[in-house]
Amino acid sequence: MQRATGSGFGGWDALTRVEDTISKIAKLAASEEACRLLGVDGALIDQVDAAFLNDPLEWLANDIATALRDDEVDEEAEAPQVRDLSTLVAEYKLCAVMLGAVNEADLAERVRAGVAEQA
Repeated sequence: MQRATGSGFGGWDALTRVEDTISKIAKLAASEEACRLLGVDGALIDQVDAAFLNDPLEWLANDIATALRDDEVDEEAEAPQVRDLSTLVAEYKLCAVMLGAVNEADLAERVRAGVAEQA
């Protein structure tokens, strides 16, 4: 079994991991037990502000891109701004509530753009 490192997204290049990461976050968000175990309830207190309302999918995409990028950061480098898994799952759930459903293809495109921009 591979032990997760960094923000827990494994050992692939960030751009190739986008769809896999989104799929895993979506699966966790759909599971009540996973959300309970991750402590998703209350995870966004003091994390999300009114700017989230402007474009929740862009907010989520940026945080996923940041998590993927930070997973690639050398441990010797400047301290990364890691988003923990419970925050990403909670943001996904909040996007689904606001948008009715999360368009994973659109989200993946935004995450890829964010990863490329942050590189």
